Amino acid sequence: MEELKILNWFNHLCVSPIYLYREVQTDCHQFRIRNLYRNAAILTTLTVTSSVSACLLVFSDVSSMLSSVMGIITLILYAERLVVGIPIVIWALAHSRALVDISNRALHIERQLSFDKSIKVSVRLVTQVQLFFAFLTFFFNFAFQIYYMIIIPIYRDLLHAVVLFAFMLLESVILVHLTYTQYWPVFLSNRYVKLTKLINARDRNILDRVIALGSVLQRLKQQCASVFGLIQFFHLLNIFVTCSVEWYIVLYVVDVGMPFYGVAFKFYTTIAYGTSFLIYTYAHDRINQKEAELKDALKSMQYRQLQKQTRDQKDFYDLVNLKLMMASPKITACGLFEINLQIFYNVRHSHNRQCTVSAFKKSFFSLSLDRCLPPS
Repeated sequence: MEELKILNWFNHLCVSPIYLYREVQTDCHQFRIRNLYRNAAILTTLTVTSSVSACLLVFSDVSSMLSSVMGIITLILYAERLVVGIPIVIWALAHSRALVDISNRALHIERQLSFDKSIKVSVRLVTQVQLFFAFLTFFFNFAFQIYYMIIIPIYRDLLHAVVLFAFMLLESVILVHLTYTQYWPVFLSNRYVKLTKLINARDRNILDRVIALGSVLQRLKQQCASVFGLIQFFHLLNIFVTCSVEWYIVLYVVDVGMPFYGVAFKFYTTIAYGTSFLIYTYAHDRINQKEAELKDALKSMQYRQLQKQTRDQKDFYDLVNLKLMMASPKITACGLFEINLQIFYNVRHSHNRQCTVSAFKKSFFSLSLDRCLPPS
């Protein structure tokens, strides 16, 4: 139950429309919709402020921004933040009831497995660590924005300050929402582990319970794949674009011989987003791995004490095998590709083949640094 209570944090942080209530009459917990329109209003205000201020800034100096690589990179970062931020608002409004259903289904599974304390990896702990790094990124970003405003006079006017801090807050919201999205694959994989451990018991009632909970868990996985599919595509797009742009800025500064401390935060951002990409793909890959282990454990049940099995038991195991032969739902990014570690490896190998330092030098390093380094 404690691991699900952390979902209330995301409601307070405006990225989730659900909240875990405790019914006073029955002393039971239940997920309900809370602060849906308040959170949507806050995120909409932030998104509109970011987009309007960015448009005013671009239109006031469009020729200068389009004439330099750093200006174009700034536009790419701003546009990419809006491309991810706008769907987050719409997604929460469109899937609020589906998220309540997903959370209550997870709550049902948690009640059935609450007696098993053998799993050492806590979903709550993993989420807390990810939120810590999201807040750490926010404070680092805030410090560097203040640094830019002190050393660069152009950033001290009102319009630049609004753009800097509005997009800084928008990036923080996106990172918190990414953490919320990553919560569910960790929860699913850990519950598959618990079900696998329960199979070691030889009680027939336990086996029936495992199969029933396995069906509920599979429906939960299918629903998560449906609800989170589109928003996961935008999060992966955000990670890939941010890593590419920030890493290019670091390479550019090193190549032109500028002080590295000016882009220290860019280097940190690249590492943070790259690590997040690895965690993201690993968490989804672990679901398939643990689900396969559960199926293997169920298949092995029919070979235990084979000679002592009754006819009813053999028929029961045959039905289990037929159920296991059914294809398991896959978690995809809006149906375009399955999310697993293979994505991380493909991006890494593609980067090694095509995005070498010499390619950067040929295409970008010959251009001058006309503007100061852009903030994230």
